[in-house]
This record gives sequence, C-alpha cells and structure tokens, in this order.
Amino acid sequence: SLTPMQQNILEVIRGQGPIDAARICSQLQISEEEFRREFATLRHMELARGFKQDEQVCYTVFVS
Repeated sequence: SLTPMQQNILEVIRGQGPIDAARICSQLQISEEEFRREFATLRHMELARGFKQDEQVCYTVFVS
C-alpha cells in the first residue's frame, strides 16, 4: 500500500503529468530528495515512470 505522500505524488502526476520534479516538489512542498525517495516506490510498483523530454526529466503514469 502507498503512503499518503506517495498517493499525493501520484495524484499530481495523474492530474498534471507529464510534469517535472521541480513542479511536483513545489506543489507538495517537499524536497527533491524526498520526492525521489517516495517516487522510487511508485516506479517499483509500476504506477509511475520518468522519461526524458528534450533535456528535462518528466514524470507520468505507467501505461502497460
């Protein structure tokens, strides 16, 4: 099961993705380190993923 912060991150990505880490961190008022730590679980569970768009890494929901 997801933590409340992981659920919040997933909701932001679902609602506004693809979105970069800076915007996610700003909206949720968390550090980039905390985002990366929480996002690792979402990626592992195949709920969200990162990808490179031009020179920027963006995050979106995982589509199987």
